[in-house]
Amino acid sequence: RKSLERERNLLMTKADNYEKELSVLRKENRKNAALAVAMGLLIALIYTCWTM
Repeated sequence: RKSLERERNLLMTKADNYEKELSVLRKENRKNAALAVAMGLLIALIYTCWTM
């Protein structure tokens, strides 16, 4: 019984840590996606100005 409770607590702690790590990765992914879009727009703007 005690070992099951200990194992349950350990698994809950691991799950919490994974959720926190996942939220950090999602935030980083959003930032990278925004950066990629901004770079694409900048390249398109430079190309447009260059060809006119």
